[in-house]
Amino acid sequence: MRGLPFMLGAAMLLVACAVPDRPADLGARLAAANLLAGSLAAGLDQVLDPALGEPAILPGSGTAIALLVTLDAVELALDGAGNAFRAHLPQLAEANLAAAERQMAELKPLLPPAAGGQ
Repeated sequence: MRGLPFMLGAAMLLVACAVPDRPADLGARLAAANLLAGSLAAGLDQVLDPALGEPAILPGSGTAIALLVTLDAVELALDGAGNAFRAHLPQLAEANLAAAERQMAELKPLLPPAAGGQ
């Protein structure tokens, strides 16, 4: 079930980008990015949980801290994008959303498959 938010987010993003003559709807991209970020965060929490067996990433390690800080940055960028979107500032929303999307694109390959939503 943990892959569902990622799949839903990916589907929403594909639908938003499916119309070639119209740029992707900013609201749909924002919703998809929030779902993907939630899926990545939930997956990372599971990977770091020692109660689930040997952690794939050692909690407290430099890697774990870097991943957690990056997820915090993604969340902050998405919050900024959402606030700008609601304030009718599409260029600012786009800039924040693009930053979050770039961070998630770089983060996803670093996570084990269970955390990557695959």
